[in-house]
Amino acid sequence: MMQLVSLQNTQVKNFKLVLSLLFVSLVFASCGQKSAFESSVSSIESGATGGGNTGYEDPVSGDVEALYLSGNKASLSIDSASDVVLAIYSYQGGTSSQSFQISSAASSEASLSYLTTENSEEDAELSEDDFELTSEELTEEFHMALRGLESTLKEEPLADQKNNSRYLTRYATVGSQKNLKVLSSISGGSSYTTITAELRYQSTSFNFYVDTQDANRLTDDDLASLAANFQAMIPTILSTFGEWTDTDGNGRFNVVFTNAVNRLGGSSGGIVTGYFNALDLFDERDHAISNEGEYIYTFVPDPGADYGSPVSKSFALSNILPGVLPHELQHMINFNQHYFVRGSLSEQGWLNESLSHLAEDFTDLVENGVFDQQNDLVLTGFGMENPSRVSNYLADIANTCLTCGTTLTERGGGYLLVKYLYEQAELGNLGEFDSGIDLITDLVQTGDRGVDNVVNSIYGNGVDNEAFKEILGHFALALYYSNTGLAPDDRYSFFGIDLRGVVYDNRGTYLQGPAVQEVSSFPFIDSISGSGITYVKISKEQIAAAGGQFSVFFSGSGFGGYVIK
Repeated sequence: MMQLVSLQNTQVKNFKLVLSLLFVSLVFASCGQKSAFESSVSSIESGATGGGNTGYEDPVSGDVEALYLSGNKASLSIDSASDVVLAIYSYQGGTSSQSFQISSAASSEASLSYLTTENSEEDAELSEDDFELTSEELTEEFHMALRGLESTLKEEPLADQKNNSRYLTRYATVGSQKNLKVLSSISGGSSYTTITAELRYQSTSFNFYVDTQDANRLTDDDLASLAANFQAMIPTILSTFGEWTDTDGNGRFNVVFTNAVNRLGGSSGGIVTGYFNALDLFDERDHAISNEGEYIYTFVPDPGADYGSPVSKSFALSNILPGVLPHELQHMINFNQHYFVRGSLSEQGWLNESLSHLAEDFTDLVENGVFDQQNDLVLTGFGMENPSRVSNYLADIANTCLTCGTTLTERGGGYLLVKYLYEQAELGNLGEFDSGIDLITDLVQTGDRGVDNVVNSIYGNGVDNEAFKEILGHFALALYYSNTGLAPDDRYSFFGIDLRGVVYDNRGTYLQGPAVQEVSSFPFIDSISGSGITYVKISKEQIAAAGGQFSVFFSGSGFGGYVIK
């Protein structure tokens, strides 16, 4: 799968896309019933704010009540001398955005049906023509094309160990060269360019190949440093996510550094930093683009913008390349565990990307120790590029669907959700899981996909996917209260990333908690995505003017909420 980063002030070109993708959900039953979240929220005691002014609204207090719904309506009687925030969350089981309305006693109820809209989703059939895409959308389409290919594969994996190409890879030594095919079109498919790559570094788990045209862009010391950090993660990645395929029987996979990856994003004014192509695991007689082995492709430093967007060597080595490697390796492992081991389709894009971004957090193994020894296996760090994606999500949380796609903003939200569940499992708040590692293993080593996968892992097989709404509710409170000093217990905080403060990620990222909308007048009408969260603040002046009486109307089912007062 594709890894991408955001670049500002890029120019985009008109891009004509005709793409039709169809995913079919296969669910494999798991045994046992699990209980999720040890207790539900009824109230949270007030406390002192610890984070200070963060740019958005600080939490109004720590007192929380669940929003009681009677059908699609909730009546609120608010006796408060301070502002109140409604945390509204939704899981609709699809991609439609549905609307809600907050009315005061003096305002009238409006029709909400006209606000119901459709979001794009990678599992839906897409057909778009003659429209302009941003660089982020172009690179997302690249990812979607690759995943579309995965979803239609029917062949068996490579089995003939006497194949010449795999023989050469199996017994390759440092200094040897190999011709390799690399994708040449951002639309994916079968268009490729052939490069000559030299084996520059070999560890017990992987080979580092460098395009001979880029020999001077990465020194042997650069490669050795990257390899040392990456190799240190491998045992934990294996024990957490599982094993990759090993078509040539040498126990290694291959990483290819080439300007051909830079060129993929260069034509769109953006940047593709890496990808995994499942077609490499199949015979080239069936798929001409196949290199018949386990390959990860990644870019090379390009400070002079020779191949596209400029990326300095120091930033590539500090921020991007250390995260790309575990990110793409998770995709490789995930495909193996779903497709080959269990005969399922590949994992849905939103969850696959979320798990890969969590894998980037394992880069902290070498520098600071990814695990807190006092709390066993709690992730205490983050991949250097993850905070910028989190920032995108928190700033636009009201408009972001967590399960609809794989834009940078959606990835930031999906990553936070998986990280939250990882930490809750580790802290003993998710039923039967002994650790966060156990939860992630359960999410990867399965035939289940998407929301089915999350719900079955946490609650057990046979539980309706509406239970995902409960997960979003707890997640919404954790986003709101984390790093404020107001959360009464560890169910409503993050521990591996500070959501309200400066993040030292070489980008100057400043996380400010989730954005909160302010009601300007009543009735207040807005929409929420198929699976999403929004926060709406009602001021104390508005509460007084309405005599504390409000109604909340929803255009459909699948909503929930909390009153924070």
